[in-house]
Amino acid sequence: MQATDAANAMLPILTSAIASRFGDELVGLYLFGSLISGDFLPGVSDIDLLAVITRDLNDADVAPLAALHAGIVRDHPEWDDRIEVAYLSADGLRDFRSRISPLIIISPGEPLHLIDAGPDWLMNWYLVRSAGIALAGPPPRDLIPPIATAEYHQTVQEHLSSAENWIARATSRKPGSYAVLTSGRGLYTLRIGEHASKAQTAAWMQAQFPEWADLIDCALAWRGMPEDQELTAEDRAEIARYLSIVTAAIRSDSD
Repeated sequence: MQATDAANAMLPILTSAIASRFGDELVGLYLFGSLISGDFLPGVSDIDLLAVITRDLNDADVAPLAALHAGIVRDHPEWDDRIEVAYLSADGLRDFRSRISPLIIISPGEPLHLIDAGPDWLMNWYLVRSAGIALAGPPPRDLIPPIATAEYHQTVQEHLSSAENWIARATSRKPGSYAVLTSGRGLYTLRIGEHASKAQTAAWMQAQFPEWADLIDCALAWRGMPEDQELTAEDRAEIARYLSIVTAAIRSDSD
């Protein structure tokens, strides 16, 4: 069995459940993230979806969607805390630069909840537009306005400017892994000019910064660890030093 077979088998199940909930209100459903970037880790990685709806969502949508996702996990417990879906209106997606729109999201480590979304979601929509796969509805480029590569890179740079603070929020080795791999992935994007998988960018970072190769290997291994695997004080200090090197490189590149 291929590593992604179980994940691919879930896609029609998720599509059917979401389509049944919204009916004609569902404009499109789009797959993006690790399952199409070559980064998917069986038993660990989550499925990333964007569901586009004809109308703005509201508080009344939260409970039915929470019940929908609870039912999916009840029938497929191996996917508990491993399905990430963002629900947004077509107008909110089209006008994300100029308006704040309600977005309902369920993601690993967080319950389904309603938030505000606007320009801060540009990185996500860029990835959906450039590489997303339509499970229902038109191609994502029909719904997401053009996003210039330079604009995407600027947003990545702004996001990474706070990377040194990420370790302060890490409570286990899993978010520690995120801090190491995501910051390296961002530096790769800014220097090479394209988005790539965590594995590919980790190998690139090890070539660029061989002194950090062991930490990057640890970060790759930590992806599959349980949430209760705490960071040691030594881990935390080493990641902090690594992040300071990465953010310094980003600042140097931007000067």
